[in-house]
Amino acid sequence: MALPARTLRRLLISATVLAAAGLLAMACGSEEGALTRDASTAGTPEGESAITLEVTLLDSYFQPNQFRVKTGQTVTFVITNQGKATHNMRIAGPDGQGMTADDAVSEPELINGGESGVLIWTAPQPGTYAFRCDVHPDSQGTIIVEQGERLS
Repeated sequence: MALPARTLRRLLISATVLAAAGLLAMACGSEEGALTRDASTAGTPEGESAITLEVTLLDSYFQPNQFRVKTGQTVTFVITNQGKATHNMRIAGPDGQGMTADDAVSEPELINGGESGVLIWTAPQPGTYAFRCDVHPDSQGTIIVEQGERLS
């Protein structure tokens, strides 16, 4: 038995509104705000040293713009450029300076609007590490590396 088109439209609209409300609640539900992602324990079984995090590039900022990880974790950032301009992600190396040989840079190095890339990085000693977009240096964030059990 097929439902009338009007009923199907109402169901579709209701489902869309509920999905949008759920996404909004998830985005606003963090105590620290939607711009921070704690990856030190989230998304991985206890003791696992590899994690995957998603980061979105927009035309003037990263979302989220702060991450927390444990020393020794290998982090794969899956980067999606939802902006119109070309962007990338560069994490300053242990010297704390950007644009030096010890930096980690997204692959591809330049990500066009609507495209994606990855950056694989192993969290070094505890501390705060800056990341930014080379094309738009005001687009930046931090990765806080906390002491953790390093797997051998």
